[in-house]
Amino acid sequence: ELLDELIKDHKQFVLTDDDSSRIEKVKSNVTAVHKIREKEADSSNQGLNRENVQENEQEEEKEKKKKVEQEEQKISQFTRDDEQHNAWDVGVLLNTPSLKLGEES
Repeated sequence: ELLDELIKDHKQFVLTDDDSSRIEKVKSNVTAVHKIREKEADSSNQGLNRENVQENEQEEEKEKKKKVEQEEQKISQFTRDDEQHNAWDVGVLLNTPSLKLGEES
């Protein structure tokens, strides 16, 4: 650990047992704070992951809705529901066509 290396590199400044005790307390506090920060980072990452999952699910749902709307538009494009019903004149249907251009029977 970096802290242990620093203590080792500067051991010439540790003159008394009180100095050693103080260094151990500082080391203990730093270790405790480091562990707390790691836990906070982990829980914050979990929160971000949850948030990302929710955003992805929302995006997927939007895409699905968009696809459904596009399909509905394609289908409605070819419907004839709005056209009015025009019946054929039965008299015209009874006549046999002459099959000559420009003539009508």
